[in-house]
Amino acid sequence: MLGHDALRGCLDFGRPIAVLLLSVLHFISGDEDAPGIVARFRERMAPGSYLVVSIGTSDGADPEMLAEATATYAEARMPFTLRSRAQILDLFDGFDLVEPGLVSLPEWRPDYNTRPDAAQRSHRRRRGPAGGLIPR
Repeated sequence: MLGHDALRGCLDFGRPIAVLLLSVLHFISGDEDAPGIVARFRERMAPGSYLVVSIGTSDGADPEMLAEATATYAEARMPFTLRSRAQILDLFDGFDLVEPGLVSLPEWRPDYNTRPDAAQRSHRRRRGPAGGLIPR
């Protein structure tokens, strides 16, 4: 992807950019080296760039929802790799997390939510996905 002509024609990796890996990395299986993929982006990103990630996590997830999601993706023959908090943090090697760090998405900016009751209900139902904003 990084070597694709269309991407090189649109992005100047010599200037700060934002790389958004939103609901992408849990479709990268353990065999496909997700930390290596993130590292290749990091190596190309200029200082002042940001990496934004949301990713499915197995930590604190409702077992029933996990089983349902896993079955759905298995049926579609898509990899679905939930990672623990420690495994997700490994993806960010070489980056510094912006506060509040790696947290469940409803916790990222709770003051911004216009419907806190719905967010709280959602948060109680499940913990994932997790997300973070990482400057380069």
